[in-house]
Amino acid sequence: MENLVARDAYDVDETGYFKRMPIFAGLFMAIFWTMFFPLIDRNISFLIGLGSGIFMGLFFALLFRIRIRWRGAAQTDALYADNSNIAVAPPSNREFSHRLVCKWVKSINHAIGGVLYIGKDSLMFIPHKQNLPQQEPFEITPLNDAEFSIVEPQLNLLLRTFTERPPRFIEVKWFGGNARFLAPEAEQTLAKIKNIIETKRLERGEPITEVFDDKDLTPLEKIFREGK
Repeated sequence: MENLVARDAYDVDETGYFKRMPIFAGLFMAIFWTMFFPLIDRNISFLIGLGSGIFMGLFFALLFRIRIRWRGAAQTDALYADNSNIAVAPPSNREFSHRLVCKWVKSINHAIGGVLYIGKDSLMFIPHKQNLPQQEPFEITPLNDAEFSIVEPQLNLLLRTFTERPPRFIEVKWFGGNARFLAPEAEQTLAKIKNIIETKRLERGEPITEVFDDKDLTPLEKIFREGK
């Protein structure tokens, strides 16, 4: 099964979170240690406390950046490689051609990591094994009446502080509900998903439905509609 997005795309800091967050984390630790040292020993001068705070702030900012990015990259590597220690295979009675490592966004503060499997008749999101005990897989079907779009969430003050740009989610609405997914290169990724679905429909001789806006049509869809 083919991965829908190149692995390198996951390393791009699209929102600026990994650029800003270490700065704020380091600043917090610098202020904390600057105030903490004089409380331990009143004989410690303010300059020593300030120097210790600056050192701890820089150290924590560097450690935070390395630790968070390394942990996230390691998990993405395992999911991308379909490592059975963390990735969960879809049911054998379903036909899927592509897989997308992504996060199911339940709320602006809560996202579930896993894999979105893409097939000709349905999409299926399966959380990875660390999330699976708490979250059940779900299937998006039928796709004939599904609506796809790109949405930007309203961020609270804290999230606006920690990010330079808001994330862009892939939103799917279907008869059974709706779901949002966080994936790299949202616009290009959505175009690929739609192209896969429409290509399968064309292969079966099915007409393209009207659920996609004209402005979001892929080149293949435009050719088909112009020939109708």
